[in-house]
Amino acid sequence: MPSSPQLIDSVANTTAHKDRDDLDCAIARLLLRFLEAESVAIFRLRDDDGTVRIARRTMMDEANQNGDECGGEDALATLPTIDEAPAWRRCIQRREMTQHTDASGRTLTVFAIEGEHDVIGLLEIVTRSALKSRDASLVSGILRIMKNHVALLDYGERDTLTGLFNRKVFESSFEKLRTRMRREDAQRGEKMDGRAALRTAAREPSSPLMAD
Repeated sequence: MPSSPQLIDSVANTTAHKDRDDLDCAIARLLLRFLEAESVAIFRLRDDDGTVRIARRTMMDEANQNGDECGGEDALATLPTIDEAPAWRRCIQRREMTQHTDASGRTLTVFAIEGEHDVIGLLEIVTRSALKSRDASLVSGILRIMKNHVALLDYGERDTLTGLFNRKVFESSFEKLRTRMRREDAQRGEKMDGRAALRTAAREPSSPLMAD
């Protein structure tokens, strides 16, 4: 487990991030290493005409400390609802940590991620045993620091009169979306190219795939 000075340095490095997706990844990576957890996941709450849905932002585990792709989300209607996870709903309603044990005996600890007025997300930490009260207090403290950090980011990214995001945020979000779409198009292209190659090979008698 990292020492206290290392933890302080990690928190300082985390608050250097100005991009929300990068910030989520940095928090998950910090907690995974400090708590020696099996996995850490961050979720955001999405409103679907009065139904609260859960969108995973990032998840990191022992095998992959870079995590899955931060920022990607599925279509709103395909996301699970908060009613499907009673422990998570209780965490949101009470704004307090909840813990429960899964079928394999691991402890799942859930923290509410609070915005300026409401709960905006959830942090799930999976460990081999229950979190100690000291560790739980540290996680809560880190989340409060991140809340203040995001509030400062919002102040610099929103128009003070309308409360809407400014041009800089729009351009940054547009560029991230364009980059993700290009990557997804490339991945689909690679799959299609592979299928086309197999079809071509199957049609050609001289192909190594058809050789005796």
